[in-house]
Amino acid sequence: MTYRYTIKETSQPAVEPISLSEAKTFLRISHDGDDVALATKIKAARQFCEMYTGQSIIAHDFRVSYVLNSFKTLKFKVPKAPLISVASVKFINKENIETTLTSERYTVDTDLNCVVLKEDLALNGFAGVLKITFNAGYGATADDVPENLRHAVLMKMAQLYEYRGDSGEQPNFDIVASLLKPYKKIKLG
Repeated sequence: MTYRYTIKETSQPAVEPISLSEAKTFLRISHDGDDVALATKIKAARQFCEMYTGQSIIAHDFRVSYVLNSFKTLKFKVPKAPLISVASVKFINKENIETTLTSERYTVDTDLNCVVLKEDLALNGFAGVLKITFNAGYGATADDVPENLRHAVLMKMAQLYEYRGDSGEQPNFDIVASLLKPYKKIKLG
């Protein structure tokens, strides 16, 4: 099996794992003057935590494109966890002809975070691009997100807010890292 992949976020989450009011309460801010800056910091904190763990914290959509020189496997690991659902699986061959697979031609294993193509696909020697469009995250609402992940986003947001500007000090990452560590994806093999 030989392939490399790229991943693209195709939608933003409908909500963030922490609300603006939660952030303001945590930071003891009672005015509305920093609301836009805080919203930006919340999003940046979530994105930081997602990049650090390799996971999607709150449900949103992605597309992974595998460039295939040739392969014999029918199992493709989706690079963002936890996998919720797959919207489409498409092949684009060397002649740039796109074929959308019906859902009967593959199964989705959310426990293993992968798409498994059915055996009847004649893929030996196939070369081209396999595109999987999927939704990943712990759920669509902040209540679906594990408390430790929500708190890590909150702590990272506080660091980003506290250390904005020209401060020469660097925030201590140990607390955020310790909250995120159990969720960090480990590459096997």
